[in-house]
Amino acid sequence: MRSFSFRAVVGAAFLLLLSGVFVFDAAADNSLRRLAAPSEAGPVGSVETLSRQASVTMHHCSTAQCIGDALDLYAIGLRDVAPQLPPALRSLPSVVATAARRVRAAKTIGEAVQAVTAAIAEVHKAITLLKADDSDALSIGTRAGTLVAGTLQIASNRLEKATGL
Repeated sequence: MRSFSFRAVVGAAFLLLLSGVFVFDAAADNSLRRLAAPSEAGPVGSVETLSRQASVTMHHCSTAQCIGDALDLYAIGLRDVAPQLPPALRSLPSVVATAARRVRAAKTIGEAVQAVTAAIAEVHKAITLLKADDSDALSIGTRAGTLVAGTLQIASNRLEKATGL
């Protein structure tokens, strides 16, 4: 039987109480549950919630497999929000899902980090494709894209400390 730190259990319970969007369930079976973005928060609020929760989940990860799983769940949550994002950013879920797949397939930590670094570059490229003539879409897209890039950077940072490859 695996033991869990008090911090991990409290963190998981707090996430569950916070929004029910997704949770690293350390208390039950060390599993990750599906992300589901809250629709009333708007696209940026939803991406912010998903990003924050994915970051907290990754904080509890010590293996590349766990980080890949967290990224997969993040991609699933982003799929629910993507239709509300500007067209240039609607591919974000597939970018994150591809990074997750490549992280799990990596033979070394360096390969896993490179997979996430490539995804960050794709997100930044998508942000630059936003049209400046639509200020609302530009604002929403820039903020949402920056949140996703930041979450991917957290994954990269955690991978550098990960074990299990």
